[in-house]
Amino acid sequence: MLEKTSRYTIQYKAFVQSITKNYEIKKSKQIWRYIMKNEIMEIMNDSYSHSPNAKCFYIVTRIAGPGAPSELDEQFKSGCDCESACLNTCPCSNRGYKIQNRTKCIDDKDTTIITECHDNCSCFKAEWQDPNGPTNHTGCINRLLQYGPIKNLEIFETADRGLGLRCKNFIKKNSFICEYAGEVISLHEANRRCDENLAKNRPSYVFVLREYFSCQEIITCVDPSEFGNIGRYINHSCDPNAVVLPVRIESPVPYLGVFSIKDIPANNEIHFDYGKDGLSNTPCKCDALNCRKWLPGNRRS
Repeated sequence: MLEKTSRYTIQYKAFVQSITKNYEIKKSKQIWRYIMKNEIMEIMNDSYSHSPNAKCFYIVTRIAGPGAPSELDEQFKSGCDCESACLNTCPCSNRGYKIQNRTKCIDDKDTTIITECHDNCSCFKAEWQDPNGPTNHTGCINRLLQYGPIKNLEIFETADRGLGLRCKNFIKKNSFICEYAGEVISLHEANRRCDENLAKNRPSYVFVLREYFSCQEIITCVDPSEFGNIGRYINHSCDPNAVVLPVRIESPVPYLGVFSIKDIPANNEIHFDYGKDGLSNTPCKCDALNCRKWLPGNRRS
């Protein structure tokens, strides 16, 4: 069951006064809605920021943009009632993560549906036993994206593709890296922005996620052009080491999570495939053996 929620914890006037002068008041209202909606994400640990010359506002998770689905403001009224560790019988964790070598990771055999536990689950303060060791841990094992990106990510200048993203640490296969956060917009708005970007010869960051359940297609569009997090710096590769997957937490509208699909050595660039539905007229510079020579069309999907 779903119910609409609204939580207010700071004064709007004080917030507007503190907003950066580089943004219009109408934009600050969007960020205000983002803070209100995402009080549930208050435990997220994201201390990253944009590159010095970036003309965008840093957000730690998604915000509602033009044409965002109404379900974005809805929250699952109930969650699991696990009194200890969430096991396979848990309605959330049986579509969540697994523990491997003391690390939470995705199951590469089934990544079609990932659902994290949320505020209305009773497992948040439960202790769980690590299957690979005797240590007791506090907290639910089925929470990952909501805790924020991994540590030691770094924005850097690539040789010929502008800015990119890498990690100073080794990243194991199937590990969570960060959210691809931005404005959640309608498909119509996504097409409009992509067409405008193409006409003005500027890059497009719009990601279009398509999910298929029986005969139903669910489309989620995220644009981090003006509001985004560190995930917006991930470049394309025809031979990627990461993938974007839908992750549902408190809402039927998924977050976009970036996960590794290979072991990524320290200081190696992180990249995912922007899509295979069509090619643009922009040369691809990924240098992969299977390079398609041209970047995907003006949408990441």
